[in-house]
Amino acid sequence: MKKTTFITILFLISILFSCREKEPEKILLVFSYHPEYVWVSEEIAGLNEVFANQNLELHRLFMDTKRNTSESWKQKMADSAMRMIKRIQPDAIMLFDDNACKYVGQNLIGKETPVVFCGVNNDPAGYGFPAENVTGVVERVPLQKMFRLLRTIAPEVTSISIISDESPTGIGIDEQLEQTELDIEVGELLATNDFGEWKEFITNAQESVDALAVISYLTLEDTITGKSMDPQKVINWILENNKLPETAPFDFAVYDGLLCGVYLPGQSQSKPAAEMLLEILDGADPAELPLQYPEGGDRMINRQRAEKLGIEVPETGEIKIIE
Repeated sequence: MKKTTFITILFLISILFSCREKEPEKILLVFSYHPEYVWVSEEIAGLNEVFANQNLELHRLFMDTKRNTSESWKQKMADSAMRMIKRIQPDAIMLFDDNACKYVGQNLIGKETPVVFCGVNNDPAGYGFPAENVTGVVERVPLQKMFRLLRTIAPEVTSISIISDESPTGIGIDEQLEQTELDIEVGELLATNDFGEWKEFITNAQESVDALAVISYLTLEDTITGKSMDPQKVINWILENNKLPETAPFDFAVYDGLLCGVYLPGQSQSKPAAEMLLEILDGADPAELPLQYPEGGDRMINRQRAEKLGIEVPETGEIKIIE
């Protein structure tokens, strides 16, 4: 009887151990920007879709480098990320956008911890990616679709000048422009954070090209004070002083008032990156997961801007109209 009882107890103990929930795997999420930034909100929404019901312990760090653009701030946040990695010892790390990759990711190459990145506009090879423990998702703006949409609603456009801030996002897209064969004549291209130079460039463009591509305008600085510009003030100046049709690669630019754009939302980056991370946690080798380059894009037109420019808005369900 005693032997039977002992065996029963051992059996019950074994069941308890087998049923005990597995410890959650710790994931560190390092975002280049602040949580209120629309793009980051979309990236987080994509993560939530993939990570729902997964046994994960998520840790977040927001570098906030859209609102704080100095080199010292970026390095300070990178140091914070490295201290956080040392403290929590994550099972995997996700890096979002260029600054996280540049200032944090390059310190992780060749380490045991797997790393998955997304939202990178620059050539990832510049950061040493991919690597034996690093893979991810590269952001490529649908430039041809942007320009084709512009010419669909403004067929007289044959040439375009391109302007951007000097952020990693803007520089990365500018590099993509230089490597892409476009079916439109490209005039001048300017990448600067000096708003005074923006004004001069856009003023001169009125007489030299048919349209304007506004790539990124979130890190501009006031020429006199050197302080960061309110992005909406930048757009308001463009809307008051530019008479050319505009195109842009971000939906917020069209919502802010520019004519049109084609936009790949943050989910298009974070969802495949999150799926890659789950594969790695399941045993996949990061080195054997090729980089991904999502395609597609949502076409958008701002009706109020179109009416001001005398452009007819096509009534089709395939294009999102911002009223």
